[in-house]
Amino acid sequence: MKKFLVGCGIGLLFLSMTGAVNAAMIDVDLDSVASGTNISSSFNGVTFSMYQEISGSFGADTSVFAVELTTGNNVFGHTTPLNSLAAAEWKHESSAHKATLKISFDNPVDWFSIDFIANSDGDKGQLQSYNSAGAGLNTSPLSTAILSNGAVQTLQFSSTDISSALITGVGSTVMLDNLKYNSTNPVPIPSTIFLLGCGILGLAGANRKKRQK
Repeated sequence: MKKFLVGCGIGLLFLSMTGAVNAAMIDVDLDSVASGTNISSSFNGVTFSMYQEISGSFGADTSVFAVELTTGNNVFGHTTPLNSLAAAEWKHESSAHKATLKISFDNPVDWFSIDFIANSDGDKGQLQSYNSAGAGLNTSPLSTAILSNGAVQTLQFSSTDISSALITGVGSTVMLDNLKYNSTNPVPIPSTIFLLGCGILGLAGANRKKRQK
């Protein structure tokens, strides 16, 4: 019995010090905010920015907004006027201009997905993921099929230590929506668990002293 009590006490003490891992899927709901809202830092656990290159020179990351489409749904947007379709279009080009959605997770995740929406025939999207050291996790960018106007395709990627991702259209524009990701953050264990562990160890010690008498 004494060994059992000691084991329980030590286990609870260890649990109280290490914490538990809480895994949960997070759904970034752009429809929960008004169209035109700067959402760069509006959602806990993730930051959004527009990663751009103009004429071969990289500029500073700029803000990302919720943009309402004619369907009444908000998608990721990046330019003004925010009521125009151009504000919701993401495109990667090899020459003049790049508009890429950059996602940065506060803590590394192990899975995420995002929807690509075509606004014309022949649209195609891609994503590239990076670890906390900035190294690419994809051997090559993960791409959608060539989409027809209005088609939606979800791309998902899983790996350890996903810290950020770059997401855009390839040779044509796409719209982006419905980011989901796994959150795996340690959750502190209440101090009562620590006290319970100490109490069990105390009972074990008292029982030992009683037997010795």
